[in-house]
This record gives sequence, C-alpha cells and structure tokens, in this order.
Amino acid sequence: MATTAGIGRASPGTEKFSCTLCTAIIGPEIVTCWLTCTRARVPPERIEGMDATYRFDLEGAGSWHVAVKDGKLTVRESTDEADRVIRS
Repeated sequence: MATTAGIGRASPGTEKFSCTLCTAIIGPEIVTCWLTCTRARVPPERIEGMDATYRFDLEGAGSWHVAVKDGKLTVRESTDEADRVIRS
C-alpha cells in the first residue's frame, strides 16, 4: 500500500493501515491527521468510477473537503461546496 509522505503504512500481508502520528495524537488534532492519512487507506480500485465530494465541518478541527474522482482521493482543509456536508 502506498504511503502519504512517509506517514503511514500497511502491515505486510494485510489491509490494515497504521499511522504512527495519528496514534500518538490526543485531542482534536487527531481528526486532521486521520483525514490527511485517509488517502493512504483507500485502494484506488475501490473508488474507481466514483465521483463525489464530502465536507466535514468538525468543531475544534476545522472544515475538510474530500473529493473522490476517477480512482483518486484528495483531502484538504477547505469550506468549499460539497455533495454531502457532515457536521459535528
């Protein structure tokens, strides 16, 4: 499985993703780490043909825009419009 800037990696022979940064963080910052590492968790073949956008408005952690298009997933901090908005 690919890594994101060397942050996370899959355990050999498994689909389980491990991010040493995410597991070391306590508090709202874990959301930032988790969303940023999401790209490394999703195999491109699982999102092939999908076209959707999501925005997560998370109290204490900001707004995050997730776009899925043509087998690629992008995550960035943003308040851009999205197909679905999740507030917490």
